[in-house]
Amino acid sequence: MTIRSHPGSLSRLLFVCFSFTLFFMAAPPVPAQVGNVHQSVLEEIQNLESRLQENLPPNEETALLWQLSERARLVNDNVRVRYALTRLRESPGWAEFPWKRDALLQAALLEERFSRFGPAAELYGKIVREEIPRPSPLTIDSPYVGYALRWAECLENCGDNGRAAEIYQDLLTDMPQDQAAGILIYLIRNYRYGRPSPDDIERLAERVRAIDAPTLQWELAKMYVGKGLYDKAVEIFDRFWPDQAKLAVECLDEFLTAYRATGKLDTILQDAETHVQDRHIAHFLAAAYQRLGMPEQSLSVIRRCRESTLESLAAKFNISPASAAERLPVPLTTFLPEFNALEYEALRAVADATAALDFALRMCRQKSREIRWYEAATARADVDPVPLWRLYIEANDHNPSAYQQAARSLAQLHHATEALDLLREGASQAPGVVTALAYADALIADGSCEGALQQYRLIRAQNWAQDYFLAKHIEPMLDQPDLSKALRSLLKDRLKQPQTESWEDQVLREILYREGDLKTLLDWASRDTSGAAAVDLAQWALYKGFPKLALEAYQSVPPDSLYRDTARIEMARVLRDLGREDVETCQRIAGLLDPIVSEIKVEPADSPVAKYKKLEILDLWARVKISGTQGMEVLQRLYTIFGQDRQAVLATYPDLDTDCLLLLRGLALSQVGSLAEAIEEFHAVRAGPFRPEADFYEARALFWQEDYDRSRTLFEHLVTNPSGWRFMNDGLQYLTFFQQLSFGSLQLLSRAAFLVWQGRWEDAESVFRDLSVEENGNDIGEWARYQIGQSYLKAGKLDRAVTEWNGLSQDGRYAWLRNRLGLELAAHLPSDASDEIRREKWLKAIITGDGDTLLSDLARLKLKRSTESVPPSSRRSTGDV
Repeated sequence: MTIRSHPGSLSRLLFVCFSFTLFFMAAPPVPAQVGNVHQSVLEEIQNLESRLQENLPPNEETALLWQLSERARLVNDNVRVRYALTRLRESPGWAEFPWKRDALLQAALLEERFSRFGPAAELYGKIVREEIPRPSPLTIDSPYVGYALRWAECLENCGDNGRAAEIYQDLLTDMPQDQAAGILIYLIRNYRYGRPSPDDIERLAERVRAIDAPTLQWELAKMYVGKGLYDKAVEIFDRFWPDQAKLAVECLDEFLTAYRATGKLDTILQDAETHVQDRHIAHFLAAAYQRLGMPEQSLSVIRRCRESTLESLAAKFNISPASAAERLPVPLTTFLPEFNALEYEALRAVADATAALDFALRMCRQKSREIRWYEAATARADVDPVPLWRLYIEANDHNPSAYQQAARSLAQLHHATEALDLLREGASQAPGVVTALAYADALIADGSCEGALQQYRLIRAQNWAQDYFLAKHIEPMLDQPDLSKALRSLLKDRLKQPQTESWEDQVLREILYREGDLKTLLDWASRDTSGAAAVDLAQWALYKGFPKLALEAYQSVPPDSLYRDTARIEMARVLRDLGREDVETCQRIAGLLDPIVSEIKVEPADSPVAKYKKLEILDLWARVKISGTQGMEVLQRLYTIFGQDRQAVLATYPDLDTDCLLLLRGLALSQVGSLAEAIEEFHAVRAGPFRPEADFYEARALFWQEDYDRSRTLFEHLVTNPSGWRFMNDGLQYLTFFQQLSFGSLQLLSRAAFLVWQGRWEDAESVFRDLSVEENGNDIGEWARYQIGQSYLKAGKLDRAVTEWNGLSQDGRYAWLRNRLGLELAAHLPSDASDEIRREKWLKAIITGDGDTLLSDLARLKLKRSTESVPPSSRRSTGDV
């Protein structure tokens, strides 16, 4: 994998810090001017949106889109930011846009913020491949390397360790030896959690051995342990033991695991015992004994090390060893801080609770900065916790987190008044987000919501935290009904204004959702006549698992809105993802996309992103049209846009994902009856992600053509190909047909299945009836009757489907078919169905009647979603799934 791109000279750390600061932090405005500035930005946004609805020259359009993204970012309006950046990359003026790297970076950071690491990775990859020249040799502090590492880390975050490893390897091919350590550390950790080949591991080890860096060697050894290569790990550990005992403590678990697995643990412990006068070896040995469940031995090591240290200190200060402990300028524990926690834990482990608590109290009085001693000491009944926690604040120089920790601990010890006093003091003595948040939370606990609200507003006005952070901080507290009710009352005036991404609006939206007041939510979103608030509400509803609210929000976007097409596309996706494949749903989805598709023109000069987005919409539209048996319309539209000749299309659009287009053409051709031409389209799909899908459709078309030998061969190949896992079950089912059915029954099945594909339900029913008679008394006969019920479901004829369900056998061998059809019926029942056929009743019948099977598990999941994904007060009224 070779990466192409451009330069710079910021370290990776500075790059990451700068990028995220750029994205999350705005310049802090003067608090008194916040409202005016916000309103001014909103007015600019409205003006830009109005101008963007005009027919503009490409360069002017890109300039306005960039301005829109920047202004929207100032007010944390992520819907507008994402829309503007997406449309910017699709626009004709993108090729000449001067700030491509900045635009791609902003888009990538936005995707990362919401954990969409796949799209973020693609954006970082685009920056690296197209926007930054690759310097030679590479240096660790170049922007090229910084962006490449972000690309790799995003890939790892979405589970693609293989591609990330290729990026690291590519960087190493052109990086001097003295710069390589910074990349090797990432590759080692990648291999630890990925699936490198033995050759990859060996090449990595050779590169690591060539660098004189013990830290890298230890990381390599940890990776070996993670892969079960214990001998190789011990070989490295032996090389650095005992000189690098300090590093052995940092990877203690791997060190002990490797030596135990190779039978050398006792030897290494005995060797450490002979060097216990070395504090690092003693620290390792004490920690090892503690980890191995040997606290007495751990205490022995600690005490021996303390004694030897005391003797050396006595000699250094020329004092008697007998009185050295009292006459040292600082306590002995200060000289050996690494043993303090180990000694305390060891004392607890040997059930010497009094000694352990005495030790903790001693550490507090020595003004240790570590919170653990204060938490332990205040467990004593004879200790007043208030002065002890004030001592902790003093020891930590009155920093904000010290106030917060002390107050939280006092509150847990039922000293609520003292905790509140501490936080009030902290908010004034050490102002900042930590103390202000803690004080606000304490005010809520004390019942003063109004005071808390003022603190939160102060935090935002001072720009100590962004809106999203504040909203996420408050959200868990809304489980308290009294708080939720009080905040709604305090924030009710916000409902009179258009909804924004301010933390107050986000909190109020959460409260309304939890109360099930969906009408108020939708009415509030509609106050923003641009439609952006409705789109944001819809995206938020999807995140909450509430698709019906999302559909209603998208539906409320005004027809003349800049975001109307976005809303229609997203509505179509939501409806598709709900999984209903009946003709009525397919027609609804297609109807949403028809106006957009009718305007689509794919030009050779379009940017690659624009081509990809257009084909993505066409793919969604075409598949639902075909599911709705409207293949002829799809075929005509594809021919109008791209032309009919396949070779001409491939030559005209070299950077288009033509495999996707060929699949759509093949599906449409097969539905209109041109099976031979459809097979040619499927066969033309190149090797790649669409190949297994094309193989399945080709094998199915051959089955419909009654070319059973070629069809069987292709299905056999498909079920043994790991990349075709999505089609394995269907492929195995077809292979079962070949094994169990006579030639005559195969012909009946081929004809019936093809008629269903074409939407000729009545004709298909009669053929399936013939097949059920032909195969009466066996699996295929019962399966044919199940297919009749499923065909009626797709046709939207629920009453006929229910009749077929009633006719299915309840015999134990075939009950799964009856339950499978029942599960599909439940998904198609309307939300206002009568109690006799309500979906919950069907699902419960499957759960009780099908035991512990996949179908019963699916029924439980659907039943859980139907009752839990909707706010309590709106469950019967919304009909959500």
